[in-house]
Amino acid sequence: MKLLNDDRTSVRNVTQVILRRVGGYTVTLTVRALLPTYPEDAERELPSPVLPWKGEFVRDKRGKVEKNERGHPIKIHDDQDPKYLAELREVQQLQTVKMIVDALDPAEVQFTATRDGQDPQAYYRAVRAELAAFGFSVGDLAALVRAVAEVSGIDEVAIRSARADFFEEEGSTSGI
Repeated sequence: MKLLNDDRTSVRNVTQVILRRVGGYTVTLTVRALLPTYPEDAERELPSPVLPWKGEFVRDKRGKVEKNERGHPIKIHDDQDPKYLAELREVQQLQTVKMIVDALDPAEVQFTATRDGQDPQAYYRAVRAELAAFGFSVGDLAALVRAVAEVSGIDEVAIRSARADFFEEEGSTSGI
């Protein structure tokens, strides 16, 4: 793409994140805005686990199975299943690692893990281990995520909306 009234080859937003260390040392990283395809890329590479079905359907007061607008029975899912919750936490952590990797300037940061033929989950687990081994704290990662959200134009309303929609699945309900 080219802007006809501008010589720039990119209008991608960037910002600097300064991570302070004990003794006054600082680490400065450039964080780039996420591309518009990030949500789809993250879900394709690191799909969310499927809510387990309890083997039951939603029933009305008379015991009749309720159906959705397409005429399909509405399943009851178990959003508190321990295995599902563990898988969900893992995927969310790996999606956060992907967000950080995608946002960091590759001219400034290189990971020893490579994507070459590697399963995306294995790659992002390896990157997560590298971040930990290098000394990044939870607070450092949170600062990077906040910077990515800000430079990408993701606000709290969008984040809350995404959370609210997360468990929504056509023809299903959870925790009933």
